[in-house]
Amino acid sequence: MTERTQIWSSGGGVQSTAIAVMILQGKLPKPDIAVIADTTRERATTWEYMEQYTAPALAKIGVKMQRVNAADFASVKLFEGEKERLLIPAFTRDTSARGGKLTNQCSSRWKRRVIQRWARKQGVASAAVWIGISTDELTRRRLSTEKWWVHRYPLIDERVSRGDCYAMIERHGWPLPPKSSCWMCPHMRPDEWRALRDTDWSAALSLDAQMRKTKANAYLTPEMVPLAEADFTDSQDDLFSECESGWCFV
Repeated sequence: MTERTQIWSSGGGVQSTAIAVMILQGKLPKPDIAVIADTTRERATTWEYMEQYTAPALAKIGVKMQRVNAADFASVKLFEGEKERLLIPAFTRDTSARGGKLTNQCSSRWKRRVIQRWARKQGVASAAVWIGISTDELTRRRLSTEKWWVHRYPLIDERVSRGDCYAMIERHGWPLPPKSSCWMCPHMRPDEWRALRDTDWSAALSLDAQMRKTKANAYLTPEMVPLAEADFTDSQDDLFSECESGWCFV
């Protein structure tokens, strides 16, 4: 049987940074390929951290972080199909949506499939893909439905929790990385939306308005009002939840 290509699929967040530290310290082997999907909507702070800390440190030991532009490999943008299904898990007043929220398709379309297509183009025939999920998030593990593409969870294998990730990064001498996500992600907490005002706020406002030209009842926050009118005070924290796809926030 052909040995699988070891692909580390970085998300640019805390757990992925911990994996980088473990590679640098020899606690994990160097992957054959290190790759991160650029949805073209990732928060600017993710790239700033990666370019300052993770990528140059890995390059010194021969691990090049490949940044793959989703626009080159994704078959869909914000909407999909004749019915123009919105790919992000937006909040909606549409009663047909379970729990008042649309299904999350963005991670699959803009990350997993993008990396798969890119890997095929590199000649990868069989892959073991490392995903940065820690022991406190076991429910986020997903089995691959494709025989050529299997998932591996090195943090779980090494019994590393999210708290361990924080401690590991700090002991390595790096600041903690910002949480990775797209700048229009409906799963963001109020404090993350507030921080966005210093970086990608105008882009989020533009997409928010564009989205409702096609889906009039779609919103980026649980208040279901235009983004510019949303309340991002601490009192709103309980309205916001996180993604469980296993491909974001890692």
